[in-house]
Formats: sequence, C-alpha cells, structure tokens
Amino acid sequence: MQRQQRLGRLSLTRRLTLFFTVVAAIVVLGLGLLFLAETQRHFVVLDQMALEDKRQLIEEILGNANSVNDARSRLSDALGYHHDLC
Repeated sequence: MQRQQRLGRLSLTRRLTLFFTVVAAIVVLGLGLLFLAETQRHFVVLDQMALEDKRQLIEEILGNANSVNDARSRLSDALGYHHDLC
C-alpha cells in the first residue's frame, strides 16, 4: 500500500519514464539472452558438423589404407594440425 502511495505521488511523466525504462531494460535483457542462446546453439551445430567431417575423413582413410603404417601416415597428414586428434 505504501509503495502505491509513493508511485502515486510521482508525476505522470516520472511514472511513464520509469515504466518505459523498466520495459526497455526487460526487452534488451530478453533479446540479449535470446542472442546468447542462439549463438551457443550455432557453435554447437558447427562443432557437430566439423566432427562429422572428421569422422567421415577418418573412415575413408582407414577404409582405403593398405597397412597400419599407411593408415597412420595418412591420418597424421590429414589431422596433424589437430593436436588433440592424433
């Protein structure tokens, strides 16, 4: 009740300014959260696509290799720049 009295004592201009400020802050915060979620989803999809490409490359190399040493050599050449994969 006391809060309503405080808001009631504010001029109409101040109440509208406060209202629009709160609404704008909520909208900006909501859009920021939406952007963050979509950005994270986008990078997860990119990671999945990159891993699928690597899986297909590894399967192709292993399927066409003549020996274990040949497979190691081809895998090293193809994935050597990915230090965590070799």
